[in-house]
Amino acid sequence: MARTVLGALLGVLLFVLTVNADRAGRRSLNGLQALRVEVVVSGPEPAEAASLGSMLQTNVELRLRQNRVRVQENVEGIPGRPVLRIIVVLYKNPEGIDVYAISAWGGLEQDVLLHRNKSQARAGTWRSYISVGLTNSGAFRDSVRENVSGIVDEFVNDFLAENPR
Repeated sequence: MARTVLGALLGVLLFVLTVNADRAGRRSLNGLQALRVEVVVSGPEPAEAASLGSMLQTNVELRLRQNRVRVQENVEGIPGRPVLRIIVVLYKNPEGIDVYAISAWGGLEQDVLLHRNKSQARAGTWRSYISVGLTNSGAFRDSVRENVSGIVDEFVNDFLAENPR
């Protein structure tokens, strides 16, 4: 009985900490003027990963711009020098079975000021949940695009919630 209660309390605590971390991450988007996008794709076939990365980079930038998020190549003059980084890792079944595993996640990195000693550091201030899926070679590009779209949608929703126009 004590273990069950302790487990339930621990679960509630983890939920509260996760929700508070998510709110803090969303609040870090308030006043964001512009950002740079970096999409990184790694996989067993480097040429395919590079091609997919280029396509995703274009799609992500377009989707952000359509949702009133300013995207720039150079953010040196932008407070915090924010970079939205999306990472996609592809795993191909080595036994010849037509199955790919896809893992995708995203995060925003910015310069932050540490309260305790007023020093500046680079930190992740917003993150998406990890997206994982399985697909075959015929559908894997669409599956990757769908996973990345979910990350971008999550970012846009949080951005617009903090920056209503």
